[in-house]
Amino acid sequence: MKHKICCLVFILLTLFMSPTWAGDKGPHKGDMETDFLYNFLKGSYLLIGTQPDSNETYTGNVTVKRKGKELEVIRKITNKTIKGEGRIEYATADRRKVLRVRFVDGNQRYEATYLICSDLDNYARLTGYVYLKDGRTKVPGLEAWFIDPDATNKE
Repeated sequence: MKHKICCLVFILLTLFMSPTWAGDKGPHKGDMETDFLYNFLKGSYLLIGTQPDSNETYTGNVTVKRKGKELEVIRKITNKTIKGEGRIEYATADRRKVLRVRFVDGNQRYEATYLICSDLDNYARLTGYVYLKDGRTKVPGLEAWFIDPDATNKE
């Protein structure tokens, strides 16, 4: 009988001390989720967008490659190639994970913040705002990235 009580106490203590029961995400869960997002976002995308403070629209391609704890983002729009860097960061009061990309076009520093979603085929789909990094943007540009399965499957 004493052995059964000891076993029961051990089991109960194990359950209540578990990170899942304690409401803790456990070690490195956030890191694993971020790591997953970096891999999920790799690929080639078709891009459609509007310039900040303008109604001018553009189309192009974006290639996303993983470089350690960040992403290399290569934008090709109207025969111009612009390289930038992207990171998974937090936005909004509820700390939603977003892709934040920083790049320079000419002498202008830009930043873009994208919501990370998936399409019906479970590929990444991103939508977001593009704006001048110095805060002078009155109306941010809008962009949507759609996976280019033909280009992604060739990589």
